[in-house]
Amino acid sequence: MQAASDRDEVVILDKAELHKTRRTLFGFSFPKLPFLDGDDDAKKEEEGFSRIQTTIASVKNLGYGKWQIQLEDGAQWMTTEPIIRRTPKAGMTIEIRRASMGSFMGKIEDDRAVRMKRVG
Repeated sequence: MQAASDRDEVVILDKAELHKTRRTLFGFSFPKLPFLDGDDDAKKEEEGFSRIQTTIASVKNLGYGKWQIQLEDGAQWMTTEPIIRRTPKAGMTIEIRRASMGSFMGKIEDDRAVRMKRVG
């Protein structure tokens, strides 16, 4: 194992690195990979797998009430329906959760949730 690791043929991740990787990939569609998916239902409900809560780093107005939102970890999300009541701003908290049929819902602070998609 050590020789294969030295030749970059094998990568070894501990649980903390695996959790960080899962959180970073939240929102992207991938085939089922056993090392990222896991078997335990509790792991799937853990934060970072069914939802993330973080801070908005920056926003870009796309017109018609739609926004591109960059999170503090660098992830880029776009609203697919307009935000009507509150204009998102850097520093606000956002919660993005998995919704039905592979979609995602984002809720900025206490506003209503809107559909979102990961774009970067």
